[in-house]
Amino acid sequence: MPTGSAPSTRDLLHQLERWGRSKAPAALADLRPGATQTALDELEQLISFPLPEAFRALYSWHDGQNWNMGGLFSLGFLSLQGVKSEWKMWRSIEQASPGMDDLGDFTSTPHHAIQLRYSTPGWLGFLTDTAGDTIGLDFTPAPSGVPGQIIGFGRNAEHKYVLADSLHDFLDEYLQRLLLKQYTLEHYDNHPIPYVMLHDELSRPPEVIRNVTDYFPWFGATAKMP
Repeated sequence: MPTGSAPSTRDLLHQLERWGRSKAPAALADLRPGATQTALDELEQLISFPLPEAFRALYSWHDGQNWNMGGLFSLGFLSLQGVKSEWKMWRSIEQASPGMDDLGDFTSTPHHAIQLRYSTPGWLGFLTDTAGDTIGLDFTPAPSGVPGQIIGFGRNAEHKYVLADSLHDFLDEYLQRLLLKQYTLEHYDNHPIPYVMLHDELSRPPEVIRNVTDYFPWFGATAKMP
């Protein structure tokens, strides 16, 4: 990488791999081998939206993880098969409950950045809390949003926040928090694989998790949380 140039997504992932090898080797070892371009093309055809290069780079690096909770990315890192299954599940829910957008009191931060809906085919999750909520890409933002922005959505995420304008920016912010040691490594019931609990920019861990975006404190619009 030329001196002074911005790191590519692959550069960020190489740095994340080095961090994992040093600080969380069990979490790194739990990652699956990278996906093929054919598998990524199949996902792209399924959702009918072009996948950002950062998403292709991420899944070419590792196709999710084996353990379904926590790990290197704080939440469960879905395999491509898991990404497909989640996306199809939401489409099935939409067909079975066509009026579900009227069931919630949705908000968007920033205002008019995220559609005020329960679900839409333009949302593609890749990190999950396994309780119905997801961090993912938003291909169909509201007028003030950016296509490809990273948001939280799901069963319990009526209040929606933009975490980053792109997956690349999200990964960059995540890596910087790790390098600045703004995290702790936690364990679920003494499970051997740790998960990352990020801290905010004042090195404070979340006091309580109310929204899936609380796992990423002070990312993007979460800095404006009440």
